[in-house]
Amino acid sequence: MIAPHRTLLVFVLAFTGCYRPAEVAINVDLSTRSPGLAVVTLKVKNQEPRPTTPLAIDVTVQAKQAGHWGKAESVLHPAAFVLNKQEEQILRATVKLQGEMVRTTVTVREQESGRVVKSQQIEKTLSTS
Repeated sequence: MIAPHRTLLVFVLAFTGCYRPAEVAINVDLSTRSPGLAVVTLKVKNQEPRPTTPLAIDVTVQAKQAGHWGKAESVLHPAAFVLNKQEEQILRATVKLQGEMVRTTVTVREQESGRVVKSQQIEKTLSTS
């Protein structure tokens, strides 16, 4: 007879072996509207034929002034949401920026487990006109 703790261990190993993280595609774009003002556009698309687990998204922005990166500020942090099969969400945030360069970091996590599904970082030079 198998001991109860071994049965539980076998069940847990079988259950976690079936786990697959959500496959999402992210596209982040930073466009300047006027001096000191920019729009961050984030597109998140489910790549699977099934709904995702709830996804928590965080978009942070850092500005570079006089050769030094400033403090990262969270500019887009919506409530966790589920993407249906092949669904795409477009999120936008308007940001006040001072500096010559901007670094944008997007992190997509599973809300329930905290696992990072996708992370992307872009740097863009701001136009001075």
